[in-house]
Amino acid sequence: MNALLTEHDGKPLKLTDDAAFLSELRGAYDKDPLFSKVKQNVKQFKNFSLDNDIVYTKNRNGKAVICVPRAVKNKRKLTEKILDETHTLLGHLGTHRTSEYVRTLFWW
Repeated sequence: MNALLTEHDGKPLKLTDDAAFLSELRGAYDKDPLFSKVKQNVKQFKNFSLDNDIVYTKNRNGKAVICVPRAVKNKRKLTEKILDETHTLLGHLGTHRTSEYVRTLFWW
């Protein structure tokens, strides 16, 4: 794992604990063609799990990550919110490092 990611590994994004953001995710799943099906019958989708109405999958390292539907809230994609917060958290270290860190927490 990249030293940068290890350094920030213990400093999670606020969004992962933000009740409003998690509520947005839950509502957006129902409108997403894939995730609405996953929520209806998670046992049919071996690569996904459901916990507290949040859909998870495993990243390439085998760690459970939050699935993010393609949804827009207040004219912003949920993915944009995640990228903005990550970019700020990491101290504006560029797209590659931001993307690497995001993949440790989210999947879309």
